[in-house]
Amino acid sequence: MSPKGALVVIGSGPGIGRSSAAYFAEKGFKHIILLSRDESRLSEDAKFVTSAASDANVETLKIDVSADEGSVKSSLSEVDGKLKAAGVPLEVVVYNAARVGPSRVLEWEAKGLEDDLKMTTVSLYITLQWAIPQLLETSKSQSHNPAFLTTSGTLYRDPFPFLFSLSAGKAAQHNLMHSFHKKYEPQIHVAAVPVGGFVRDDAKVTSARAVAAEFWKLYGQAKGTEGRFSVEMEDPDYLPMVEGMRKQVEG
Repeated sequence: MSPKGALVVIGSGPGIGRSSAAYFAEKGFKHIILLSRDESRLSEDAKFVTSAASDANVETLKIDVSADEGSVKSSLSEVDGKLKAAGVPLEVVVYNAARVGPSRVLEWEAKGLEDDLKMTTVSLYITLQWAIPQLLETSKSQSHNPAFLTTSGTLYRDPFPFLFSLSAGKAAQHNLMHSFHKKYEPQIHVAAVPVGGFVRDDAKVTSARAVAAEFWKLYGQAKGTEGRFSVEMEDPDYLPMVEGMRKQVEG
């Protein structure tokens, strides 16, 4: 098996983020960098990954994707330093950052919408600007299969008024990623996994492990061929649970 490059996960946490890192570690990725705003939780995420693959080298960094451009770029520069020190190329980025919570139309402050769009779309764009040149360089190697993957949501096509801010962010994110897919396939597999469902261990379709497996499939698309852009996952319990959430939020 050819040695893998580095996996960078932005938006690590107890759901999709660290589960994706663990899945890729099990499949042979030895160098993984986890980034999150919650520094206290990152150590737990690192332990979770190494419990899945004890030979993985897992490093952690703080990033706040709702902050200004300079702050996000500073965190990504720290990633560069870790990649250089390890002597491994960037091979896969998983962008998994978003605020998942209610926002009522007309009542939600514009600043909240701005912050949500920063997380889902603006900081994603900054990360793409950072990652794409490196992934293009990685694509020159026959032993690597560069990919930029993001967690999306079916809200991009079916928004809910009590989640309008998250819905707007997911729509913008999906559109942005599709543009990059059209531009950089097949050199880099740029793809999204829209999740229609609550990410829980007991979910029938949308468990964190199941989403991680879809990321792995998208990464594994044949090198040099046009890969899929989007793989939607919808849990059968999703809409009834959303209706329950709507009633709770709207009273």
